[in-house]
Amino acid sequence: MWHTKIANKGLILLSWAVLLMPLIGFAKLSINPNCHENFTGKVTSVTDLHTPFTSLKRVKVNFTLKDNNIKKEERTRTIKILKYGETTFEPGSSYLVKLRDNYICSVNKVKSI
Repeated sequence: MWHTKIANKGLILLSWAVLLMPLIGFAKLSINPNCHENFTGKVTSVTDLHTPFTSLKRVKVNFTLKDNNIKKEERTRTIKILKYGETTFEPGSSYLVKLRDNYICSVNKVKSI
């Protein structure tokens, strides 16, 4: 009799663990994305990229970087994003961009540079 109560409690705990594991894993991914690459720049152009018919449409965003201490040839930066994604860039506006492996972690619009 006592062994069935223990087995039932074990099943309940196992069920909760199985249900909560994906949520715990998701929380860990969103808490610390480790965005190693950061830059502040002014958008100079947003250009449509030619993609195959079945691909999602993308745009190329060119930036002029704020930091004058870097070499002249490195004062520009280009990223590629989805055209109809949640992130949009306006030419002439300045942004603080945080990237991880060329994927956007966050974007904040800043005062013009």
